[in-house]
Amino acid sequence: MRRRPVVILGVDPPVVGQVRCSFGEDPARVELSGEIDMACDDQFDLARRALAARRPTDVVVDLAGVVFFGAAGLRFLAELIQALTPTGHTVQVVNPSRSAARLLDITGFAIHR
Repeated sequence: MRRRPVVILGVDPPVVGQVRCSFGEDPARVELSGEIDMACDDQFDLARRALAARRPTDVVVDLAGVVFFGAAGLRFLAELIQALTPTGHTVQVVNPSRSAARLLDITGFAIHR
């Protein structure tokens, strides 16, 4: 007998987190959207490698599309800052969603609005 998928009415499905990098402009841009949690770790690794493969530059991280921002997102930001600070470049966090802004405020990350 085949199992049918369970559908719960009135509950939105989770929004899978996405990490997108764009390098067409300076500074480089990383856009995070959806649920940013440890399920995004592979995407974070790809983003870090893509950024590391280019000459060091400032990075803008856009959080406008984030619906959930967990510890994995904080770790990604901290690792970017740690990698770029010795090169004299910065990470600027912009357009934080309400959930992202709350966690960033609680943990003391500077936000440029």
